[in-house]
Parts: sequence; C-alpha cells; structure tokens
Amino acid sequence: MNHYLERIRNNPDELLNFFKKMPKGADIHHHALGALRPADILKKAAELGLWIDTAEGWIYTKEQASTIPAAQFQLHSEAEQFCQDNWTVCGFDGKGDAGKYFFDIFFKISPVFNGHEPFWLNKILEEAATDSLLYIETLIECPTVSKKIYEIAENYEGSLDENSSDADFRTFLEYLSQKGLDKLKKEAVTLCDSWIDSVSNQATQLKFQLYTVRNLPPKAVLGQLILSYATASESDNIVGVNLVAPEYDELSLRYYSMHMRVCRWLSKLFPTVKLALHAGELCDKLVEDEHLKFHIFEAISVAGAKRIGHGVDLMSESNRNYIFDTMSEKPVAIEILPESNQFILGVFGDEHPFESYHRSKVPIVVASDDPGVLNTNLAAQFQKLAIDFPYLCYDDFKEFAFNSIRHSFLSNELKQALVLKLENQFVEFEQFEN
Repeated sequence: MNHYLERIRNNPDELLNFFKKMPKGADIHHHALGALRPADILKKAAELGLWIDTAEGWIYTKEQASTIPAAQFQLHSEAEQFCQDNWTVCGFDGKGDAGKYFFDIFFKISPVFNGHEPFWLNKILEEAATDSLLYIETLIECPTVSKKIYEIAENYEGSLDENSSDADFRTFLEYLSQKGLDKLKKEAVTLCDSWIDSVSNQATQLKFQLYTVRNLPPKAVLGQLILSYATASESDNIVGVNLVAPEYDELSLRYYSMHMRVCRWLSKLFPTVKLALHAGELCDKLVEDEHLKFHIFEAISVAGAKRIGHGVDLMSESNRNYIFDTMSEKPVAIEILPESNQFILGVFGDEHPFESYHRSKVPIVVASDDPGVLNTNLAAQFQKLAIDFPYLCYDDFKEFAFNSIRHSFLSNELKQALVLKLENQFVEFEQFEN
C-alpha cells in the first residue's frame, strides 16, 4: 500500500478517492453546528418557515428587513450559489478578517439547528458512513439550558476575575446549586440522551462533548463549565467537555489562565469527566508574542487536557520540551485540523508544526473540525497532509486512523470493539486495493 500511495501522491483526484475509500476510524474533533451542508440548511429552513436575509445570509425565525421566506428563496436560480457563498468559507474573498468571516457563519445558521438537533445529527451520521467512519465525537451544547445558566450566572453578586481562586469558584458553585443547578443538569442529560436515542439505528456511533463558549464574561464561562462537567458526569452519552470560540478574542486571552484553573478544579470534583481543549489555535498575525508562549503548556499542565486541538503555536511556546515529552509519554494526543488552520490562521505546509509533533512521537489524530462550514470532509484532511508532508507513508495514515479510536473518550470496552472493526475494515480495504 505504501508503494501505491507513492504512485498517486501527485494526483490529487486519485489521492482523494483513495482516502475516501480508506477506513479512517473516527472524527473526534468535530463541531455539530459546523457540519451542516448549505443545501440541507436551505431545505430545512424552508420546511421550518424561516426567513433568509438576502444581503448576508443570516437566518431568522421571524421576518426582518431585507428578508424573504426561505421557501420562496429556495426557488431562485441563484439560491444554491448564495448558500455556498454565505454558509461556507467559499464566499470569502481573501480580504478582511478570515476568522470573523468563519465564526459569523455559525451565528448565521444557528436558528436552523437549535431545537432541531436530532434531524441534523442523523444527517451528520449519514455522511459519516459515506466517509468510512465508525464513530463521531461531536461538540454540541443544549441552548435552552445554556440560556438559563447564563441568566443565573449573570445575577451572581460576587466577583470573578482573572485572579479568582478555587475558593471563589466554590462560592460560585454553591450559588449555582442554590439556584437550581441540579435541575438544569438533569434537563441537559435528558436532552442529550434523547438526541442519541434518535440516531441509535445509524451505522456510525455518536457521542458528545459539551462545549463552553470561552469569549464570554467570567461568570458565564464558569457557569457553563460547571454545568458541562456536572452534566457529563451523569450521562454515558456525554464523554467529555471542551472550550470553543476564538482563542485570540480579547476575553479569551485575558481569562485563559483562569479558564485552565477552573478546568483543573472541576476535574477534581468530577474525576470521571475527560477534557479536550482548543489550545494554541493562535499565530503571530493575530496576537502579541506574549500570548504564544504558554497556552498549550497550561492546557496540559494546569487543566489536564487529554487531547489538544490545533496546537499551532507550538514552536513559540516557552516549554516546548515539556510539551513534547508529556504529550508523547502520557500520552496526550494532538488533533490535526489542516483545512481549519489554513483558513483561520493562514498556517499550512512547513509553517505548521505537524512535523515536530510527528518526529517527537506525539500521538496524531486527524479531524475535520467543521466540515460543512469549511466545505470539506475527513478524507480531504488526509489528502492535504499527504500533499503537504510527502514523507508520510501509508502506515502513518493507518496509524492516524487507529489513533482516532484509541484516543477517543469512549469507554475501554467500546474502544476495543471499534478497534477490532477497524482492523477488519483495513483487511478488506488492503485486499481490495492490492
């Protein structure tokens, strides 16, 4: 298979077709809201009676200025191109802030997703099966519950800032408990479990990471993190927690170290809950040098993350040797997201620290991040790595596929079962390709 890969490496179409067929294990850095395809968004918006802003593609539940009914807009000849341009990165002209363009898409399309999660999760798993995936570990939230926890947190009369201690966190937790945290936790568990039940007949397995939006004020972030950990501790369908939103945002940067301390504190309260973190999703084009020196280090050494998403600022980190040693020995996997890093950060090829991770024997997991918004899939991420790093051989890509199962947050029993399935898939694949 190594020889075959070398023969097709310079033919992008054949290379992509090869990776489409190749078993890839799992996609474990995957945002549910970022996985929606434009044509499906418009069709669902029409079914739900939603409204489309014809200027910039924002979706509304009620009529606004410059909107028309989605059902009516669906009939326009330019609708398909409009959706592609406004609900994926394909419409970006290379000018302005790529990150803002990217993250705005999530707000544009959220009205068609929130409250209709079972429909979209089924869509995601149908697509996963065509991409030869056994498992999706997707990031998701319970919007109705999040809204309630934000309101409760906002009314907290105490103060929380970047210097807050574990004692301050405990006081805040006591306040949330008095205001109905346990009830909200049960509500979130019920929702997530019901969503899993709605897709239980799919060939690809599904579990959740609950996420917290990191670029909100401290009370909101702490409230959502506490709720996420508490909820994850009560459901087998929620296998981990994470922080999302631009890491380079002003509030994200200001409170980054506090967020890491909160995760460490919560991990002691809820020791069964696993943590993956977007960390080091930064570059010198977006932030000052001081912010590039410690994010991956603190995600591992303070928060105790089991996987690191992106990790692009690695070569600017002050404690690179510690990071390499810890990630390879513990181990802590790195989630490599080629398309995402290229679009948001402008980092790809030799500028990306991929080779340093690989050379240091850090376990590598390849993931799609936001396949709908990025107009991509997992096979295309493998293809991009094969082109950008020609020293990678078939055995490397096979190892990445197995890593996606081994470093998932599934139970050991489920991991073993999926590893066995993946081994059988590779036997069939290699026999066919040979």
